[in-house]
Amino acid sequence: MSKKVKQLAEVIALQEKTIGKLQKIIETKKSKQIGSRKNQSIKLDQKYLVGTNAKPPRLDFNETNRSYRCRPSISQTHNQLSQISTDYIQDIQSLRGKIEGLQKEKQDRSLFFQDKENWNNNNNNNNYQKIEVLEKQIKDRESTINVLQEQLVQEKQLRQQTQQDLKQQRTIWNKMYSELSNEIKTLKTELRAFSSQPKKRSNQLFFS
Repeated sequence: MSKKVKQLAEVIALQEKTIGKLQKIIETKKSKQIGSRKNQSIKLDQKYLVGTNAKPPRLDFNETNRSYRCRPSISQTHNQLSQISTDYIQDIQSLRGKIEGLQKEKQDRSLFFQDKENWNNNNNNNNYQKIEVLEKQIKDRESTINVLQEQLVQEKQLRQQTQQDLKQQRTIWNKMYSELSNEIKTLKTELRAFSSQPKKRSNQLFFS
């Protein structure tokens, strides 16, 4: 886009330069025609004029065939060159309008892409913020999971320790129960033995 604008600007500069040349040509033709008219008027006055107030015809003398031909007036030449200059000016204005349109289009595109970039940046920022929030939530949940796993391991260890303690306690209780049961059996046996002996014998044993 900038290359096209540069090319159009170069065309405008060339057109303006051409207009300047045309304006110089107009001024040069004016001065030359005025000088030529004066010189020709003097010559024609010597050959063709009658009276002091007569005006010379607008003729160009051809040296080859020794004849005269009508030539355009200064105003006609000026009008033609003015028309050419006007056309060039219109072309320049048209090109300037195109340049302004292209510059506006470039500005609009720039604003569009800037807005799009800003939107993308804002959207990216929002996405980054969302990602940060999600990452924080993930870290929090991972931390919670780690804590729960540690608690689970501790509880499992405590349960195992409790089971071992209960097993040991049960072993002790079984041993005590067995000892007490044996002692009870022994006492019962002794009691039966005493009960089966004669009464006298038992009294002697009692008082001895």
